[in-house]
Amino acid sequence: MHGLILAGGLGSRLAADGVVEPKALVRIGGRPQLARLCDTLEVLGCSTITCLVREGVSAATAVGSSPGRRVLSCATPSSLHTLVLGLEAVPPGPVFCSMVDTVMPWESWQAVWSGWIRASADGVPAMVAVAPRSPREEAPLWVKLDGACRVTHIGAGAAPATWCTAGVYGIAPPARRLAAVAAAEGVSRMRGFLARLVRAGLEILAIPVARALDLDRRADLDEANAWAPAEVP
Repeated sequence: MHGLILAGGLGSRLAADGVVEPKALVRIGGRPQLARLCDTLEVLGCSTITCLVREGVSAATAVGSSPGRRVLSCATPSSLHTLVLGLEAVPPGPVFCSMVDTVMPWESWQAVWSGWIRASADGVPAMVAVAPRSPREEAPLWVKLDGACRVTHIGAGAAPATWCTAGVYGIAPPARRLAAVAAAEGVSRMRGFLARLVRAGLEILAIPVARALDLDRRADLDEANAWAPAEVP
């Protein structure tokens, strides 16, 4: 399983709240978020970790010198374009992908990881972690599920629903191939890619977690620092 971290955004909402660090380098428990994510994916079991980081952000120190980790610079116009670039760089096989601004308790990371390991081994092409909506989430990506935790609707056709995406995804080869197709069709965001997977009829497993944060605002950063551990167990 290969790890992929998407950090190609500008972090404009954090900047508007007076946070001067790039989103990839904001500190949770005193450590850069990108470093925490790399450690998380490594401890979970990713054999390689590829980080797509916005051009101009110096992230090498945060990622560290582990031979399985690498940083690629990008100036992509959208989250889907960052994903496509990352998937082109990641070795063949299934991928465990996180947005750089995702914060979850350790037990949630373990649940999502183990669920995706089993599902990908069974041939499931895609996975999305889902969580209850955060009160501060401005534009939640709603997800509707069936009784077997398979995604039936995502995006506008799913609102309102119990679950929203939590920023962690599993992408096996059939879904990997469709990412480039979606970008070529003019899809420009991660949420558009997920909706494209649904329209294509691909099976998407949803793994519910009790809590997840998206680091968009200073209040999110403050909340994460109130409960998220500094170190991966």
